[in-house]
Amino acid sequence: MSRPSRSRLGSAAVVGGTAVAMVLGGACGGGPAPALRGDPTTLVRAAADRTISAQTARVTIALGVATGPGIVGSGVANLALGRAQLNFQRTGALAKTQDRFDLVVDGAEGYLAGTGPAAAGTLRMVQGSLPDLAAQARSRIAPLDALLVRPGAGTALAFLRGAQKVLPYGGQEVQGASTMRYSFVIDLAAAEAASPPGQRPALAAAAGAIGDVLEPADVWLDSNGRVRRVQFATDPKLHTTTTKPSLFAEDGEYLSFIDIDFSAFGSPAPVSLPPGGP
Repeated sequence: MSRPSRSRLGSAAVVGGTAVAMVLGGACGGGPAPALRGDPTTLVRAAADRTISAQTARVTIALGVATGPGIVGSGVANLALGRAQLNFQRTGALAKTQDRFDLVVDGAEGYLAGTGPAAAGTLRMVQGSLPDLAAQARSRIAPLDALLVRPGAGTALAFLRGAQKVLPYGGQEVQGASTMRYSFVIDLAAAEAASPPGQRPALAAAAGAIGDVLEPADVWLDSNGRVRRVQFATDPKLHTTTTKPSLFAEDGEYLSFIDIDFSAFGSPAPVSLPPGGP
């Protein structure tokens, strides 16, 4: 996995766990919060339970490629039940189509509908595993299909239990919260083995869709050790994150990313399954 020059971190160069104390000490005053002290790998893996224990959250999602077609969305997630209700619209070159997509996540399953004058116009409510929905409707919903192959469309945070090669990259503010950013790779098989039975289907479905790769990702944890943002490379086979100095792959292709933000933990998150759901 390609890593940026340590010079980009300035005086907060990573030396063991020193960067954590240096960055959060300056950002928050008095050193890192107790929830962020210790081994980075342990902290990132523990963030799964710390965040899920909040029960619910609001979610915002952005996905795009340079100035080309993109997708933005928002909604609510019941983290404890593995359910989410999200609404998306196109951005960039296809924003003028006014396509809208409604997605309901129920563990590894999903319900997807689209409205609009372009490709989504023929997309009635379809149901199935999230990877199957991505494959069936790819030509009509791209690039939304890149999100559907993630665990629970990126809202199933149990994947953090499979974090490996974790590195801290410094402090950053996310939606008004002071956070520490960590870069890592995801071993979905390890995450599945470390998760309760009810959370395993979403991880297994993602592993089947993505394949046997260690997907790169970044996560931003707040002072309570909860996830405020997670970021994936759109292509899970690319061994890079935005900590890479250049946002271009070796072949010159622009690298695109999926950003998922979590906020308003504990707020009401009603998720209504369409007719026919359990």
